[in-house]
Amino acid sequence: MTVAGPGPHVLLTPNLAGLLPQLRERYPTCRFTAVADDEPAREEYLDAEVILRSAMNEDLFDVLLSKCQGLRWVQITAAGFDWVGGDTWHRRLDEGLIYTRSPNSYNVPIAEYVVGAVLLHARAFPEYAAAQRDREWIRVVARDVIGSTMLVFGTGAIGREVAWRAQALGVTVIGVNRAGTPAEGFERVEPFAGHLALLPEADSVVLAMPLTTENRHFFDTDRFAAMK
Repeated sequence: MTVAGPGPHVLLTPNLAGLLPQLRERYPTCRFTAVADDEPAREEYLDAEVILRSAMNEDLFDVLLSKCQGLRWVQITAAGFDWVGGDTWHRRLDEGLIYTRSPNSYNVPIAEYVVGAVLLHARAFPEYAAAQRDREWIRVVARDVIGSTMLVFGTGAIGREVAWRAQALGVTVIGVNRAGTPAEGFERVEPFAGHLALLPEADSVVLAMPLTTENRHFFDTDRFAAMK
């Protein structure tokens, strides 16, 4: 395909600077610039039409939104979007700025983290690590993961990745979603309305729900009190 004229100027956050050689080779008509996160916005940034954002200083991002008048598109590398922007951000969105995200980019890493965290605490690894650091020989009674019960709030892509990994370790995995709709990888799925009755039977609890206004501060003292 032949591209007429130069491509857009794309700003990348500093942690993505390693992608510059590949991007420049693959999209030779575009101009790519890695921003410097620890200094004010440079003049050379201000004609940018696209921002590829991962980690970026919030103040710098706000300045770029204000001063890059030709900005048309912001792409973030995460699935969640609750942390992005403030008043300037919402104004630019109202003016027609396109905003996209990467909905499945961290499903596997998060699921591996969850399984690792469950194993970490069940097998008392923090206690052993502390004893090793202190040059002490200790005996700790650990718990078996096999035969335990995991309660997963949210049966979407992340929840399902967690579920099949936990099942492979011999865990009974119960899912919770709005209507109790069955989902792959779960022993059973219960409706959200009955979740308080489920908490006492869970050996581990996983929150794999999007952070929305409805879900913010959902896990409160009552929920913690209902757990084992």
